[in-house]
Amino acid sequence: MIEAIRNLGQYAIQRKNYSLRNNDDLVKILVEDPAISPRYKKILKIRIQKKGVTLEYREVEVDDYDSGKIEKYLYRKGSPSGTDHSPTARVTDPQKTFERKTLKWFQQDYSDIKLSEDEKTLLEKMRKVLEENSEKILQEIEAIHDGLKKEKLNAILTVELSESYTDSLPGDLDVFKKIFITRALSKYYDKYNKTSRAPDTVCSVCGEETAEVYGFVSTYAFYTVDKPGMVAGGFDQSKAWKNYPVCRDCALMLEQGKQWLEKYASFNFYGFNYLLIPKPLREEVDKDVFEEVYEVLKEYQQTGKQREEKRQQVRLTGTYEALLDGTRDEVLGLLSEKPNTFQCNMLIYSASQSEFKILRYIEGIYPTDLRRLFDAKKKVDKDKYIGETIIPVWEKGKKTGDRPLTFDFGCFWSFLKTLDEKHSKYFLDIVSDVFKKRKVNRQFLMGRIVQQIRKTHANGYSIEESVMKGLCCLLFLDELGLLGITESDKMSKKIRELFPTEESNRVEVAEKIFKEYPRFFRGDPEKAVFIVGVLSQLLMNIQFRNRGATPFRSKFQGLKLDERKVKVLLPEIQNKLEEYESNYYRDLEALASEYFIQAQDDWNLSRDEVSFYFALGMNLSKYFKSEKEEEKDE
Repeated sequence: MIEAIRNLGQYAIQRKNYSLRNNDDLVKILVEDPAISPRYKKILKIRIQKKGVTLEYREVEVDDYDSGKIEKYLYRKGSPSGTDHSPTARVTDPQKTFERKTLKWFQQDYSDIKLSEDEKTLLEKMRKVLEENSEKILQEIEAIHDGLKKEKLNAILTVELSESYTDSLPGDLDVFKKIFITRALSKYYDKYNKTSRAPDTVCSVCGEETAEVYGFVSTYAFYTVDKPGMVAGGFDQSKAWKNYPVCRDCALMLEQGKQWLEKYASFNFYGFNYLLIPKPLREEVDKDVFEEVYEVLKEYQQTGKQREEKRQQVRLTGTYEALLDGTRDEVLGLLSEKPNTFQCNMLIYSASQSEFKILRYIEGIYPTDLRRLFDAKKKVDKDKYIGETIIPVWEKGKKTGDRPLTFDFGCFWSFLKTLDEKHSKYFLDIVSDVFKKRKVNRQFLMGRIVQQIRKTHANGYSIEESVMKGLCCLLFLDELGLLGITESDKMSKKIRELFPTEESNRVEVAEKIFKEYPRFFRGDPEKAVFIVGVLSQLLMNIQFRNRGATPFRSKFQGLKLDERKVKVLLPEIQNKLEEYESNYYRDLEALASEYFIQAQDDWNLSRDEVSFYFALGMNLSKYFKSEKEEEKDE
């Protein structure tokens, strides 16, 4: 992974024609945008006038923030309790920002940096001007900040040196750039009040012997030596370079690769962040491949608004295709159309200020693998069972419409979502298994599906959405051959001809469904439970029409069913249908009895499986209604 990010950074540097030996180019690589949100719209400039050899304080001037001047602002975040890498700082509390960030920056010791006498003199004079006028400067900053606060705007504080008709921000002056570069690079070898670097050593990233390597390079915070015991072979953090030696150029390439990923290839789904890390098949930096991926990601970023508008238009029709998260736009579909010249590895992570935790790293994902997943999704979406299921659309907790059910990984998430980290792990396990073409534990998944169905049923809500989403998951995995069972037949064939027409026989329909789904209905017990589920719902439909209630529901015992309980239901259903003088389903009753006899007493089904097949029959009962029953419904 590190090598892939390094190669990506090398490509990004080459694409911009940067030189790692040029200070101006180093500034472009290391500088950060001080405006972390749209609210940062103003720049407060402490203006210092140069007259001959003397400097005078003029005023604090307010200017509009200009993203084209990022290199001139020369901002890079430093220690939270210390200064940043230049006098430029984000204004939080005016006094603290001015005194602890800007003024303190000039009060530092720069003896470790090679500065000319003129540069040292300039810094000293600017420090004195700021100290002598600190009270007045702070008053002006506070007055401006109070006004911006009323407008809910934030500001950035910096200094500006004026001479004749020239106004210079920190990035315009060599002395500030020298200090900025030195301080920015020092984070690779100065930390925890220790210095860790070594001369003439092999870099662990590029594999070449270099003039110097650093010991505190942590592109992402998953690697750290913040505790002495983390250092291999001892407790001396200054020896951290032995753990993970990285040369200066590789450190910069990793930095640039990280920035590229965060700008173009950072996405999320269901609260999880992930990076798409392109890796050409050839080991070297394949510029053509990177360029191809870059164009795809750039197009995605640039047209995101238009794509989002299009998605909003088609969401209610169910024609929008997304794999990971059906509620938002995603780039996987675009990448799936490309040739197999690269891998598109996925890094799923959680991040905080102090920790970068890798949750999953899925590598070896080719565009053809993505196409295979999208093809499986399309087949599931075309299934008549799925296509005729209508589910609500929610926006910010409010229902905004309805749409046909389609498959995405949200179907899995609906059964595994929880604040429990353990169950979030299960969801990511399934995501990883699907992308890596590994079998998914059928019993575990079935258990989670049925648990959700039982919960919904116990609360008195319709279980249709849960049942059909469960079916989506099983059909999708089966189409990919990942359902964790060994038969080779495919379940997800077209089944339009399987559903009742005016002339069709319900028994024939059931038999055709079972025949087309041999991996799903593997034996007589599954078929018997399914038919009893169909009969149960048909009975409750009749009860509701006659009585406005469904008292037979209480017989399901919270959908915690097993062999014995299902066998008891069949004669009770038949008896109730006779009482209502509406027993139109003797053919299905006979079929269920036949399957019970053939199944005998050797059922190899868990309670979760029994409950799921029963619930599936309930939700597909509409395809087994008699013509007389439909006439009464009308």
